[in-house]
Amino acid sequence: LSVGASGAGLTYQWYSNTTTSYTVPAPIAVGPNSPNYTPLTTTAGTLYYYCVVSGSCSPAATSNFSGAITVNPKPVAGAITGATGTCIGSNTTLTANPAGTGPYTYTWTSSAPGVAMVNNAGLVTGVAAGTTNITYTVTDANGCSQTSATFVFGVTPTAGAITGASGSC
Repeated sequence: LSVGASGAGLTYQWYSNTTTSYTVPAPIAVGPNSPNYTPLTTTAGTLYYYCVVSGSCSPAATSNFSGAITVNPKPVAGAITGATGTCIGSNTTLTANPAGTGPYTYTWTSSAPGVAMVNNAGLVTGVAAGTTNITYTVTDANGCSQTSATFVFGVTPTAGAITGASGSC
């Protein structure tokens, strides 16, 4: 947020309020030569900001509530559900279970793509024997995102061909 004021030796006091009243107990940021303020908040809802600018030769000037910021809640990346493993060369689909405001986009990740690869639809392909940790990041319509808890996924080898003599005496 920025406030435009001219003059020497100005002091800026930024305030936050969730109503149109200017009754706030204390400024949230104070300083000379700081007409800019970056709000740091994780509270969902609409917050209003204003600034009181004071100087040595003029009475203090209070901005109006022009700095409204809407903070959107993050989606909740729910648990991954589905099979906990597959065989080399086989596929299975895992399911994301988010909560929040859709529509959603997903980015799936395998910690060991040499063991199992996963695409952004949750389709897992077994590549080599072993285990990998799979997660997804869900992004909602507001651009807010969260990453799921780790889902341990195993890949087992497939049975090889039987070799040896075809008969015995």
